[in-house]
Amino acid sequence: MRRGILCSVLALLVLTPSALVLAQGGMSVDGEVRLRTEYKGPFDYSSDSSDDGTFMRTHLNFGWAVSEDVAFSVGLQDSRAWGNDGNGDADVDVNTATLSLSNVQKMGYLSFLGSGQWDLHLGRMNVPTYGDGYVLAANDWSNTGPDSYDGFHLAGGFGDISVEFIWADSNNANPYDAGAQGAAQGGLWYYLTLGWANDMVGVDAYLLTRRDNGEDDGDADTFDDVDSDTMGFRASITPSQVEGLEVVIEFASQETENDGDSGPDGELTVIRAGYGLDMGPLNHIGIGMSEADEGWNQAGDWNHGLLGHYDIVNNNNVEDFFVTLRGQISDFAVNLDFHTFTAVDTAAGADDDIGSEIDLYTTWDCGESLAFQAGWSMFSPGDALLVDEDGDFFYVQMTVPFGGN
Repeated sequence: MRRGILCSVLALLVLTPSALVLAQGGMSVDGEVRLRTEYKGPFDYSSDSSDDGTFMRTHLNFGWAVSEDVAFSVGLQDSRAWGNDGNGDADVDVNTATLSLSNVQKMGYLSFLGSGQWDLHLGRMNVPTYGDGYVLAANDWSNTGPDSYDGFHLAGGFGDISVEFIWADSNNANPYDAGAQGAAQGGLWYYLTLGWANDMVGVDAYLLTRRDNGEDDGDADTFDDVDSDTMGFRASITPSQVEGLEVVIEFASQETENDGDSGPDGELTVIRAGYGLDMGPLNHIGIGMSEADEGWNQAGDWNHGLLGHYDIVNNNNVEDFFVTLRGQISDFAVNLDFHTFTAVDTAAGADDDIGSEIDLYTTWDCGESLAFQAGWSMFSPGDALLVDEDGDFFYVQMTVPFGGN
């Protein structure tokens, strides 16, 4: 009872959601304010100094349901770092502006698609995350929020076969993302996935094609001037004989087309298993491995749910063996992950021990108007990194959603 009163008082002190709701005539307004303080000491090993900061992200989303099958939405985003004039003066960014059409074939368009439901989205949209996100991920772990792209997204199916196709101009990825992997997202890319599922098995086969908009400068060592094709499959198995067990297997092969080589340039392998438990607060345990070789180049940043915070250092040429534990105590969720990292490709005589990492993070869902998160990671480098100092990362975050119908 006292905790519920505390949540209500905190929510009222931060923001009054009811004052920002507009839901009349098919229109709606909602969003969130996120405050986050981080400490890094030093985690990316780009310098010997520690770093910390407080960040604020504001999302404001407008929706208009024109009819049962036609809707329009606009999402505005502002991200800034307190005490930093450069980021503090950042302009509001139009993160999404999307026209959504449901049952497009019944509206007289694309009638050749058959009688099933097909949905078409046009405009600026957030990059989706498929599966675990090793191939295509939204990059939603940072304060700046998910990347976006301009293009269209068509989703539907034929009987038991599901189909999704994306055409994207990803030069409009999040303008605040200036990292190496963010730069690799530029240009045009096309993503096609075919899925099939029954009560026990789900299988997706996908093709991701990336085309650089600029001229090739002949430097095959950089990712921002090459075209590539990635083909792969992902299978999720939930055997009925063992309730609560899920096994996931994924394999992808990537070929860079203008680097002068023949054959695959990058490969990804993922095998993991998870089991739901009923042991008091401990409700899930998982184990698995992922391996991305030196030539692997993902479309979109990996989030910290895959390689932990080590992905700040690198997210290819790494084999990750991991164990995960999940627990729930009332409205508190507790997550504990352990990773060991090994280099896939090393020079002759070089050590392949990258290091290990432990991640502990919690969430407190304080009703519909307030949520808290806190996380701590410690990365212990191995001999392959030629550094001795452990890397620590800590954050606390408060999210205040508002609006809605």
